[in-house]
Amino acid sequence: MWMGAIGGTYVTHGESYLFKDATDTIFWAKGGTFKGSSCKRAGFLRSILEASPGPLEASDGSRDFLTASGGDGHYIVYFGKEINDAWYFNLPQRNGSFSRLTAGKKYKVEIIDTWDMTIQQVDEIYTTAPVEDYRLFDKDRKKIRLPMKPYLALRITEIK
Repeated sequence: MWMGAIGGTYVTHGESYLFKDATDTIFWAKGGTFKGSSCKRAGFLRSILEASPGPLEASDGSRDFLTASGGDGHYIVYFGKEINDAWYFNLPQRNGSFSRLTAGKKYKVEIIDTWDMTIQQVDEIYTTAPVEDYRLFDKDRKKIRLPMKPYLALRITEIK
């Protein structure tokens, strides 16, 4: 679901299983009580999307498959199964259908654990440097320390 949302598509919980035997119809065909914890995580993603200033779209679909934008100054970076101990703050210059990113913008960052459904504020402030090969890094090349876990995302929001 996160990968679909980052790509700018609408996703649902379309995967479900037979509960009794081969004659049982699947959940999405008949409804009923949903089993499992996926629906909680879908609800968590929904809360993230609803907090965005607009629908997400790929920031630069030709060069960056991890970063989406929900408007000027609002980004989500989703790492999926990648496990990283740190990430250099950097964003694509392109910003989907929104204004291109420029140097001198200040950002705050939150680490989103999509599996445990938690959000942790990073204490550091990041400032974009001039464009370097289609990307804008922090002017001091600051890193964000990450938990060594898969399924993490970053919510990056401009400070105005």
